[in-house]
Amino acid sequence: MKIAYKSDIGKIRDTDEDSIIVLRIGSIYESKESKKLLLILGDGMGGPPCGEVASYLGTRILAEFLMTELLSAIKEINYSSALESGIKKANSEILEYAMRNSQCSGMGTTLVTAILDNEKLYVGNVGDSRLYIINEKEIKQITEDHRIEGALTRVVGCFPDVEIDLFELNLCKGDITLMCCDGLTDMVSDAEIQRMVLESKTLKDACNNLIHSANEKGGRDNISLILVKNEDERT
Repeated sequence: MKIAYKSDIGKIRDTDEDSIIVLRIGSIYESKESKKLLLILGDGMGGPPCGEVASYLGTRILAEFLMTELLSAIKEINYSSALESGIKKANSEILEYAMRNSQCSGMGTTLVTAILDNEKLYVGNVGDSRLYIINEKEIKQITEDHRIEGALTRVVGCFPDVEIDLFELNLCKGDITLMCCDGLTDMVSDAEIQRMVLESKTLKDACNNLIHSANEKGGRDNISLILVKNEDERT
């Protein structure tokens, strides 16, 4: 797998309220090698205070929860169940933090999370941060936006209960997974995103080109993204 990720404050905001976690998990048990990838992106709510705190807590609580599952070598892992449980844990702990810290009352975050095990991708999503699959044929949005007329209808950390969308899909060789916040997708069209990703020499260049394009078009929000290409690192 080839991986690149980046976050940019944009042109308008005073603070970057986004958080990203990328973890490679390699292990060997009974001479069997396992390679997994954990990707998490959170976009803190910009209206209420402490959006950056919410995204920080959400991504890290979720990562800590999922690491225990991902390091297991002696049981069959139900990734979708683990994603759902982990996001619910993040939701409750953000709520508890806000109750103890009144200045953060009302804070919340989107969370889009992916676990890659071999060529199987497991996705959990709350909010309007997105996951796409990009290849020469198409750019396909896998997640659904939980947003109506500019307002989030689901968010992590604001209410006792949170509804989570879960997806499972198989990747093909050469497929590129893009996870990003609305600071990119509100400014750059899907067709432009596909073109820039495929035309860039490296994934790092693609990150830089996408962020530059979003900023050139106004950069009205923080811009965060993760790119992963499904191929051998030596190719």
